[in-house]
Amino acid sequence: MHSTTQTEEDISIEGMAEGIRTSRNFILFLSDGVLSRPYVQFEIRCALKLRKPFILIHEADERHHPCDFAKELDAAPTDLKSVLSSHESLAWRRRHFEQKSNPCKIRLDPAKANYKFSHH
Repeated sequence: MHSTTQTEEDISIEGMAEGIRTSRNFILFLSDGVLSRPYVQFEIRCALKLRKPFILIHEADERHHPCDFAKELDAAPTDLKSVLSSHESLAWRRRHFEQKSNPCKIRLDPAKANYKFSHH
């Protein structure tokens, strides 16, 4: 969500707003209860006010408090409901999770700079 140059001293309301202001996009990571958190609500409202493009990524792994879209939409403040209802979301995937669920493994060959596929 924030600029990569943001330092620990900048973690304040002003610092969060500045990080959003100087960002090209607003990335919102959706997990259980995220829209009930006051600082997340503040950041979303800033991004909406600044008309930042939203990129939504949601937790999909049951082990890591996945986002329940219906529950989040129901619990979201009225002015933030449109964030969920008007944007697509990409599932966050971890390599280990993907390796277990997908027998086709992709690896980058740096010498040839292209993708190689292998089945295990």
